[in-house]
Amino acid sequence: MFSIDAAEGLTVTFDSYPKQDGSRRSEYGKGLENVICYNEGIEIDHVMASGTLPKFYDYVSIPLHTATEQKSQDGRCKTDTTNKDNIRYFWDGGLLSNTPLRELLQAHQEYWQDKEDKIPDLDVYIVNVHPPRMDNNIIPRDYDGVKDREKDIIYGDRSSHHDEKISHILADYNDFVIKLNELADEAICKVIDKESRDALKGKLDDILTTKTKRNNRNGKSRTYEDLMRSGFRLNKVTRIERTNYINSIEGKTGDLTFETINKLIKEGECDAWFSFIREHITGLEIQPSHSNCMDIKDSLVDMLDASMRNLQTNDYEDTNSTTYQKLTKLAELVKFQAKLEPHKYSKLHKSVLKLISIL
Repeated sequence: MFSIDAAEGLTVTFDSYPKQDGSRRSEYGKGLENVICYNEGIEIDHVMASGTLPKFYDYVSIPLHTATEQKSQDGRCKTDTTNKDNIRYFWDGGLLSNTPLRELLQAHQEYWQDKEDKIPDLDVYIVNVHPPRMDNNIIPRDYDGVKDREKDIIYGDRSSHHDEKISHILADYNDFVIKLNELADEAICKVIDKESRDALKGKLDDILTTKTKRNNRNGKSRTYEDLMRSGFRLNKVTRIERTNYINSIEGKTGDLTFETINKLIKEGECDAWFSFIREHITGLEIQPSHSNCMDIKDSLVDMLDASMRNLQTNDYEDTNSTTYQKLTKLAELVKFQAKLEPHKYSKLHKSVLKLISIL
């Protein structure tokens, strides 16, 4: 959960990762002097803090703890709401960063760094509830439509693509440094003269134990060897994007009727399954011996996209069963391929059937 301290203008991350001492807390500020504790995990206040704008709702208030108040006798964070000066008020984190991929990567790294020799790689799924793109033919001209589009651009994904790119670059540099270190170790071991070998080993150790110019975000010093151990890779980033612009209004975030919520749930499920299925199809590895290998993938993608366009055009209502029929044909084609290569197509077939069941 990602929020903003409305008074400080600082971002705050609430996450389920426990700290080294077993407590769950968020620390922010220049010296991380502001501490919020939540030992029971993320609760409704943290969820509301990550999505609250005073235009529709009151601020969410959460007690803040100073560094001297944050520990109880068992070493865990202690909640104290008696000091009203420590109550802070929070806004939607989307005002500064609606897709906090950077914060997720930081939390993943901090959690695993002292628990494993190698930080586990990561699969990330990003859900964009504010459409980043829209059909050029339906660009709004009326005031309400323009304000609606303005908010989607403000709250849409603005930074995750850059953060993903930087993460890959850092992982490549990390791999490069590790390989150089292994090469240096191997070369030093082959030096016959013990005195020379020990001298080279000492120089390498001096490099590895050299402290970096900047400390980590908790203010602790780190060495070049620590940097080597802090690397991990993003295996993949899957983006699920909301695409429906029919009947969209500027104040849609304030519509909490059961009818709207149920419709949004259905739209979200359809968008998610369309994204998963399309990713699965494009990722299929078909042997070059298949003369029509590209035709198979292209046909599957074309059929899926046609189904999605039909559903979107009809505001996610399949009253004439056209989308159902298109997806059924897609399922039949996938089922036929699954008979030939079950290890590639069986999961895809199940996904298509799951999407059909939502309609």
